[in-house]
Amino acid sequence: MQRRGMKADASGRVPGLSAYWRIDSSDDRSREMASVLGGASSQAELVQTRLRQSRHSARHDSIAPVIVDPKLLSGFTAPVPVAVVDCLVGLAIREAAFRELYADSSNWEHWGELSDEGRREFSRVHRALEDVFISARLNRISMVLGHYLVAMRSMLAPGMPSGDVLDMVTRDIVLELWLGVTLYGRSLCNGVSVELREAVSALSEMAQGYAELRQPRDRLERAGEIWRWLETFPRSSQVRPSLDESAREAILDSGLDGEREATRSRMRRNVMGGAEEGSFTDLSSY
Repeated sequence: MQRRGMKADASGRVPGLSAYWRIDSSDDRSREMASVLGGASSQAELVQTRLRQSRHSARHDSIAPVIVDPKLLSGFTAPVPVAVVDCLVGLAIREAAFRELYADSSNWEHWGELSDEGRREFSRVHRALEDVFISARLNRISMVLGHYLVAMRSMLAPGMPSGDVLDMVTRDIVLELWLGVTLYGRSLCNGVSVELREAVSALSEMAQGYAELRQPRDRLERAGEIWRWLETFPRSSQVRPSLDESAREAILDSGLDGEREATRSRMRRNVMGGAEEGSFTDLSSY
């Protein structure tokens, strides 16, 4: 995998990452799909292999390949847009890293004490923290891998909380704002209250060092501490816009042209539609 020679633009994105290895782009849809899906799966397998090597793993079992669902390319004609290919690779390597590094939330020692709602909330917080860990881990392996994650999130990014919800310090809004700052490199808007800013800052301090914990059990314990702290805030009483609505608002606000907006909207529908809960195409808790 290439480590150098990839220059990011002012927004931190590297345009056309897949253009560096896509030498067989084709107008033939069958050939194009085979190339894109196979390329994404190959990148994921390389990540799995590298992660096992870096852990000096004694495991000799074969690596279960990450199979990229062809439905993710639904609606795109050949040749597939580079931004879509980059997004697919980002999804695939993220899934590969989760398979190698993630310990299921149910392994937490206090899991059996939680209600169904508590389990859902803890799992959401734990998975969000793991996303941060995996981003840092893949960045350390290769900046290019980190750029693929940036490209994936740029395509699928939900909108940041806005409006009246920014007057309330709730566990959901604190987590979402923190993720926006941490994973997406966003800034807190002027409408964020002082109390909410302080809560996001406190969460950042609590989460500091999470990405440095190499053992899944240690990260689970830290996730439990952070979740317990978030529990001190009330749940959001207002219904947040759906992820599709938030994404569309973010696209319109960004000033993207019609073609890019349509590509992003189509890709988001493909990712959200028909995915099994917990699969790498399931962004219901993203």
